[in-house]
Amino acid sequence: MNYTSEYFNDAPVGQIYSEAAERVTPILEGPESIQIEKILSDAIIRVQDGQDTPESSWDAAMNSLEREIGR
Repeated sequence: MNYTSEYFNDAPVGQIYSEAAERVTPILEGPESIQIEKILSDAIIRVQDGQDTPESSWDAAMNSLEREIGR
């Protein structure tokens, strides 16, 4: 924690990084995280490519999510 770095003008990087690490909020991922990300990114790509409207693509993504991982 008392480490300094000559590269950073002798800044107390140990203290800076320690304090930053304490404030990190972990991102929790579940078993369906990758599948959810894929469905949502596909929806965005459809809109970006002009293949669908934002509203229609969102509805399709929500239907797909319900079908694939709905409980």
